[in-house]
Amino acid sequence: MELRNTILKHATEIIAREGYPGFSIRKLAVSIDYSPRMIYLYFKNKDAILLALVEEAYARTLLYRETQQLPSDPIDRIRIQLNNHVKNALEYPEHYRVIADILNRDGFMPGPRQLELENLVREDIALVQPKAVKEQLEASSYAMLASLRGLAMHLIAHRKVLSPEMLGKMADTFVKWITDGLSHGNEKD
Repeated sequence: MELRNTILKHATEIIAREGYPGFSIRKLAVSIDYSPRMIYLYFKNKDAILLALVEEAYARTLLYRETQQLPSDPIDRIRIQLNNHVKNALEYPEHYRVIADILNRDGFMPGPRQLELENLVREDIALVQPKAVKEQLEASSYAMLASLRGLAMHLIAHRKVLSPEMLGKMADTFVKWITDGLSHGNEKD
């Protein structure tokens, strides 16, 4: 398990430094001072490493959901999770950039933890908008998650230029827009 974690740590560092196009099993092997064959004992291919990185990020988010006493009100739950997402992005900016880079790759297929979290988000939105059909719920959850990633990337990119207060205000405004929009969308039904 230790070597697996080392592989993932170094993969994150390479992608953070060189982007996805600069990442290769060979570079990773040089970075950890093992042969590529050793990496293949842990991961079938490069895509398996990328999926593992994404799945670990989603596992942390799911663990947060499981270990926190989240409120029963779905809007409050969504608000807390949006704020937690932004907080994690700002605390671990390089890791977040790597995950966003992977998620934005053409053809990236989500893993079970990502799908589980997306389903939980849809369930929370469904509680707020009980008359919404499945396609509306999917569109709402995807739009919310995509815009959240965009905000997080913007905050990361400007964290050294903007004050922490301004970063916080931007995040708070975004969360308010999302939660108000979900709440008011329900009132129209």
